[in-house]
Amino acid sequence: MGRRPPAQVRRGRPRAPRPDDRPHPRVVPGVSAPTQRYIADFEREHSRPGAVADALAYWSKIVHGSRSHEPVHNPLAPDLTGCPCCDQGDEGRTLLEAALRRLPHRAARELRTALTPLDTVYLARVRPEPGLNHRLDWWNHIH
Repeated sequence: MGRRPPAQVRRGRPRAPRPDDRPHPRVVPGVSAPTQRYIADFEREHSRPGAVADALAYWSKIVHGSRSHEPVHNPLAPDLTGCPCCDQGDEGRTLLEAALRRLPHRAARELRTALTPLDTVYLARVRPEPGLNHRLDWWNHIH
């Protein structure tokens, strides 16, 4: 009885996973490797891998997505403002703020450096409510 070649035997078996098969974790652009490690530790404890990078990308999409932040009153849907960033929720910016508050000082400073240009553009396009400037969740209270 003849023996089958090894390649023919392996053809029917599933291939073992390789290290390069795993998706690479999303990283925050513009921050150092030590800061990425602190962010990864924060994500393991409070969220999921890549959550901070996803939140930053989502916040960037909101900031650059609309030219104005003008709420519109809709009597048919009083809970909706008509503003895409208000109606979609603020989970991304809230996660970024939580990361800024829980990361070590140096890592938080690097993340804030990546976040500041987006916040500047956002604040230039909105009408802030002066009485709420002291709030930690300021992005929720802007018209």
